[in-house]
Amino acid sequence: MTVSIDALAASAARARVTFDAAARRLADATFTPVATDPTAAPASSHAAPDVDVADQMVTMMLASGVHQATIAALRSAMASYKATLELVRE
Repeated sequence: MTVSIDALAASAARARVTFDAAARRLADATFTPVATDPTAAPASSHAAPDVDVADQMVTMMLASGVHQATIAALRSAMASYKATLELVRE
């Protein structure tokens, strides 16, 4: 199976956009401060109701893995192209 450099670069860019979107969603969330007073009533939820922190973290982890795998494939393809060019020049 032949994969073009452009396709690998596009995949890396999509993974980065997915990661950034999840990170931005977490950064924009409003979190309820945790009470440090032991006599205070416990907070029922620390995260904003519109943000599923676990879901956003999983999305970020998956996107990071896809990005790393794609970059590794891109580096391998570039090394193959470089080796081919060196053979042609000889």
